[in-house]
Amino acid sequence: MKLLRAFKSLPVQLVTVIIIGALFAETMPLKYIQVFYTLSVVFKELLMAVLPIVIFSYITGAILSMQSRAPMLIAAIIGCVVLSNALGINFSYFVTTNLLPHILPADAAIAAIDQALVIQPMFHFVIPDYVTPDQAMLAGVIGGLLFSFCHVPKVNQLAVQLRHYVTLFLQKVFIPLLPVYVFGFVLKIQHEGALELLFQNYAQVFMFTIVYGFVFMYLLYFIGAGFSHNKAIAAIKEMFPAILTGFSTMSSAATMPITLEATEINTKNPRFAQLIIPSTANIHLVADSVITLVLVFSVMMMMGMEMPSYSAMITFTGYYVIARFSTAAIPGGGIIVLMPYLQSVFGMSAEAASIVTTLYILQDPIITAGNITGNGAFAMIVNRLTRRLQDRSA
Repeated sequence: MKLLRAFKSLPVQLVTVIIIGALFAETMPLKYIQVFYTLSVVFKELLMAVLPIVIFSYITGAILSMQSRAPMLIAAIIGCVVLSNALGINFSYFVTTNLLPHILPADAAIAAIDQALVIQPMFHFVIPDYVTPDQAMLAGVIGGLLFSFCHVPKVNQLAVQLRHYVTLFLQKVFIPLLPVYVFGFVLKIQHEGALELLFQNYAQVFMFTIVYGFVFMYLLYFIGAGFSHNKAIAAIKEMFPAILTGFSTMSSAATMPITLEATEINTKNPRFAQLIIPSTANIHLVADSVITLVLVFSVMMMMGMEMPSYSAMITFTGYYVIARFSTAAIPGGGIIVLMPYLQSVFGMSAEAASIVTTLYILQDPIITAGNITGNGAFAMIVNRLTRRLQDRSA
């Protein structure tokens, strides 16, 4: 029974399909590999077709959910969230591009694949773009803002229903089929001789991610504590029960009461904490800023892809900060909404994107704990900033 319960966990399922793919790709008949790879390609096309609806529903819902609060304060919090996410992802760009080449071994890049080994899908399945993700993103922002000021109960109700059905689709269809999606790409990559090298080299990247994450979180608390080391350590200790709960539940929502209690103590401002923690739990994702680019760039380096220029990074930043408002509360939700932009802006292949998605979900407990930790620091920083502004205006 315990084994069956464990297998219901998505990370366990993904580890299982990776192991099976690694073990049997060499001996499995080519036509079976093609079948599974074709299923993965079809699944990916269906996901790309549904993503605009996911993005639109979550962005609209996130903005409309804030309308009952003080408009100027909410606008200030959203501005701080956008600024924080933008600074975080750009800081990670410079750290990652400068340090990763020294962490990955010189032979980490996979050699050119023998074209005779390249697996092709059994048929080409392409769904035309009826609405692109960036168009859905823009429509969600405009619609959310418009109906925040022009309150129409029927529209709010429709927005809630749309988000409910989208979440239901993700939970009941996308998540159960995700291991099948990953399995096809794993078989392809292993057959072409790249999988083993990817996972061999990722151990060093994982350790780098942990160290970088700890340093980044400490710096945030150091700033939030008024540049006091002792106060920063005390605040982190106060957040520790929330961090452990987030790690074990993999849910920021389930951890919110503990996060809120710790943040009330750290900010010494319960009313402010009660506003900012629920408002930002699903849109201010600090660990995503740290981990996303480490995952993306390490996989790109190992697959021999060219590193993106900073001009491409600026474009990605614009998509990234808005996409944070459309993150679905499911395993891997933070990376799923970014997949179209990883491919269009950074030029990632579908295979590379599937590896990034898998690695992201396998680290979901760490990412959730990091997001909770970062939100506690964010509340301290914004609270300190607003108090200074109030003191100056007094």
